Amino acid sequence: MFSSRKTVFTGKDVPSKWIFEHYLKLDQKLEGQDVKIKSIFNPLDKDPSLVVYVNRRYNDYYFRCFSTGVGGNGIELVKLVCGLSFSDAVRQIVSDYQQYLENGGLEQQIEYVPQEKWRIAQISRRNWNKNDVDFWSPYNIGSRILEKYNVIPVSNYVLQRGDETRTLDKSMGKVYAYRTGENVYKIYEPMNSERKFTTFMNHLQGWDQIQGKDTLFICSSLKDAMSLDSLGIDADFIAPSSENANIEPIIEWIRDYPKKYVIFDNDSTGLRMMQRYEQQYGLPYIHLELSKDVSDSVRDHGARVVKSNIISQIQ
Repeated sequence: MFSSRKTVFTGKDVPSKWIFEHYLKLDQKLEGQDVKIKSIFNPLDKDPSLVVYVNRRYNDYYFRCFSTGVGGNGIELVKLVCGLSFSDAVRQIVSDYQQYLENGGLEQQIEYVPQEKWRIAQISRRNWNKNDVDFWSPYNIGSRILEKYNVIPVSNYVLQRGDETRTLDKSMGKVYAYRTGENVYKIYEPMNSERKFTTFMNHLQGWDQIQGKDTLFICSSLKDAMSLDSLGIDADFIAPSSENANIEPIIEWIRDYPKKYVIFDNDSTGLRMMQRYEQQYGLPYIHLELSKDVSDSVRDHGARVVKSNIISQIQ
């Protein structure tokens, strides 16, 4: 007989952080911080693309898998992981948490304090050098394009979270700040195998460079947008934060363009998301069947080949 103190009656009695810790087998306790791991829904995931984060609207943990597009709360996670209906997922969660308590597990507090996120307090710009030229030029991206899109090389920057500060020396590597005005919204470290991007604020990449052309391209990344812009195609170029980003707030603005095209990565996720954009929003897409993405295609096949391929698919 177990005590009533350890009896779970409904799914609401199970802390969401326990659900994510248990079913994702996390190696750390969730105490308000965000956690990024490799996707359990995509066996081909090379870089961590599944994020467990605090949804501040509901003050609860949620997840988003950027390589497959799925996401939601803890119940949705268990539905997908275990292949269950909503009600069966709730019963599974309650049963598993009950067993956890009966086996000596400690009851977890449902309330927690979301952890403050790091922000950039200071950044030091360095001069462009030959290493930068060697990196960007294969993508047909030169100083004019980099300046247009407000990309700068970085030697170091200072992060701040509450009273805590951290200085990162990047003087020996290829590190770039993506900015809107003087504010840094993303740090790009292409040589960092663990984390290429660190995002500090939401920003629609390419928004500041909109000129009101007749044609709009929606790309996977700012590098793809810059590489496309370098081809001399008369258009505007934007890149949401990811291929799975919600574009509902700007869909009417997008539809105002006489011509608009989605051009995402040449992989299963990119193709699936382009098809979804076409079905959900009526946006035609361009499937560039060359290399992984636009910029890699320019690097591997040349600007002329990529431009010709794109032009041939424009309606």
